[in-house]
Amino acid sequence: MVNKDVYAGGFLILAGCLFVVANKELKFSLPEVKRGLFPMQVMASLIKIMPQRKVLDWCVRGYSISANEANSLGLISHITTEEKIHKTTAKLIEELKENSPTAIRLGLEAYDYISNSNNDHDYLFKMLKKAQESNDGKEGLLAFKEKRKPNWKGN
Repeated sequence: MVNKDVYAGGFLILAGCLFVVANKELKFSLPEVKRGLFPMQVMASLIKIMPQRKVLDWCVRGYSISANEANSLGLISHITTEEKIHKTTAKLIEELKENSPTAIRLGLEAYDYISNSNNDHDYLFKMLKKAQESNDGKEGLLAFKEKRKPNWKGN
């Protein structure tokens, strides 16, 4: 259940959920490139649930999308209002409880097996550290803290 805007690493939580019930007023943002970084691990998680080209565009451009767009891209599974978010979530839970827990567990295990990818989070973490230690990474974070536009050097 998501009732606040989502930024950066928050997507790792969403991408790991089977169901995401979200308030239709929310914004979903990937601002890392505006800070001299790249959302390496977020990218790896998002390409499992969203179109790859859209994920790359979003990561490279660092913009925000609406809950409606997040829903159409598969990032969220259910869209509702703030007033109805608890009721929508409770209804989903009741629907799930009508089904066999064993069948669901085995089906999800099979899904994990057939969709296992070669995303290497250790490699991606190393690449993130490399970006953080770069001059642009340091400048981006400093500019963010100082509430100014970064002066990119490209190194």
